[in-house]
Amino acid sequence: GPAIEEFRLSSDSKWISYSKVDEIRVQDIWVCPLDDKTGKLLPGTPVNVSRHPGFNQLPQWLGKNGVLAFLSNRYRNRDIETINDEGRYSLYKLSLEPEKQVFDEESFLPTVPATAPKDKLTPIILDERGIVNRAKLLANPDGGIVDHSVSPDGKSICYVGATAGQRDLWLISSEGGAPTKLTTGESPTHLRWT
Repeated sequence: GPAIEEFRLSSDSKWISYSKVDEIRVQDIWVCPLDDKTGKLLPGTPVNVSRHPGFNQLPQWLGKNGVLAFLSNRYRNRDIETINDEGRYSLYKLSLEPEKQVFDEESFLPTVPATAPKDKLTPIILDERGIVNRAKLLANPDGGIVDHSVSPDGKSICYVGATAGQRDLWLISSEGGAPTKLTTGESPTHLRWT
């Protein structure tokens, strides 16, 4: 039967995320709201937020605003998502809420408005429409990623990535960008922030 593992509680303690392997060995990331008073799962169906026919695992909440980091073997090639059959995992982030866009009246280009202060918890509102298209690739080293850990403030993610056949510790902003290599030839395991 299905296996449920890798539970993570959101920083506001109102959501739980986990990975679930189904009967045909597809692993997805699921989220479910928790009752404010009892801490138990609210009635209703948990939501599959990764929705990809491959392996999606190790969900971790990024800070306070409904964003998850996870590993996946999905692969995007010319805007077509397929399964990376080489067994490599990449680092993704996924917002449970779509970015709200406003249009600059002069340039008519969409811009993202300023967000709430980072020190305040804002309620997470799950919007399932188009959620599969919100998965954003953060890191994809040629040898894949075997583990990751999110900083307590959600601003950084360290991961064990392999390049040129060698596993090392890397650091990347949760917004993306160029990763920084932190070790050479160390092959770290069991990453956790303190």
